[in-house]
Amino acid sequence: MEKIMRWVTYEAAKAFYRRHGSAILLILSAVVFFVALYYVLDTYPPKDDVINFHNQAEMIKSGMVPYKDFVFEFPPFALLFFLIPSMFTSELDTYAQIFGIMVTLISIICLYYVLKISERMGVNKAVVTFIFVALMLLYYKELVVKFDTIPMALTIMSIYYFQRGNRHIAYGLAMVGALVKIYPIFLIVVFLILDLVDRRDSRRVRVLRGLFSCMLVGLISIAPLLVAGASFGDIMSFLTFHTERGFQVESVAGVVIQALGLLGLTTFSLENIYGTYDVISPVSDAILPYWNVLVAIIILLVLFVIARHAIREGSAGSSDRNVVIYAAVVFLAFILTNKVFSTQYMLWLFPLFALIASVPGRRQNWLMIAYLLIIELLAAIMMMDYLPGTDLFVEENLIRDAMMIALMVSLLLYIAGKGRIFAHHYRKDKVVKGGCA
Repeated sequence: MEKIMRWVTYEAAKAFYRRHGSAILLILSAVVFFVALYYVLDTYPPKDDVINFHNQAEMIKSGMVPYKDFVFEFPPFALLFFLIPSMFTSELDTYAQIFGIMVTLISIICLYYVLKISERMGVNKAVVTFIFVALMLLYYKELVVKFDTIPMALTIMSIYYFQRGNRHIAYGLAMVGALVKIYPIFLIVVFLILDLVDRRDSRRVRVLRGLFSCMLVGLISIAPLLVAGASFGDIMSFLTFHTERGFQVESVAGVVIQALGLLGLTTFSLENIYGTYDVISPVSDAILPYWNVLVAIIILLVLFVIARHAIREGSAGSSDRNVVIYAAVVFLAFILTNKVFSTQYMLWLFPLFALIASVPGRRQNWLMIAYLLIIELLAAIMMMDYLPGTDLFVEENLIRDAMMIALMVSLLLYIAGKGRIFAHHYRKDKVVKGGCA
């Protein structure tokens, strides 16, 4: 009788988890995140980015116009998220607390959509949650003073609605993300590639819906600024700000130049620019004039490989797994070639990593999961003792960058059809209208 009761209880628990698993995982993750938030806010004073966000919000409240009256290095929609905490306070400590709560709530929303995508992919939701939460916790001290969780959530939401076939919402959310933190613009290009190569219904309708949503979001973002007196050229200055930057100390190129300097093969110095450091060297002076062109060529080559794979796969090219891999590889290419690689850029990849590394059933690719966690652990260790230009700093970043490059190459080989990485872990995607099951 006791055995029967245990079996009934176990089966009942399994049935309950099947019905409410996502809610349970979300609640547990929310508890973990808010405990981490309380610890961080109680232990560390406001610093760096969040102080900058607070000051810029206060300038706007005082009547100053971004881009016109002061330098604003972010796209227009970033303003909205800087202003939300300032609607409740002008005091820095309280602003930082509200900002931390806001990005934590957004992280939970992101996890909700990650779990929705994992259901469509048929992968283990508990493992997806473990990977996502573990990656986030490794960076939580910095996460609560950055705003990169916002575009992170917007890109995942966009992918989900793209797979559901809702082009207005998918493209619109991706465009909002691009107007918060540039990089989701590459997701829009991926969407356009997939819509152009998918012949199941009217490509023109899908593309026009997407482009209309992008233009509408763009107009909404700049209209208040134009009314306030900023010119279109003023607003676009955020692009010039980034394209004219030097090599930041954490960028791949910047780390390589520091390594060459430590080996005695060149000289370098560090220049404090906008709260971070750029690497000044004869090597950087020689390659900077050509770097933006090189980045554009590399991104175009990655998009070409994606397009070829999507054409070869046909309707399956827009499967959930493929879209997640396409997004991950193009974001990796941008991060690794960009002149700035601030550590928070890793946040852009966390939900994609969780989905890529998870597989159906109990047996998991723990080697891949450990590999991804080690990448972020190296970044977290580097942030504990941030000493640019030193041997330890360069070594940690070189290892992290090499691991990320290896991951990107592996994904590209899979996309190019030269490798079967990940493929054998997944069930055959069931194609449905608007994506795959």
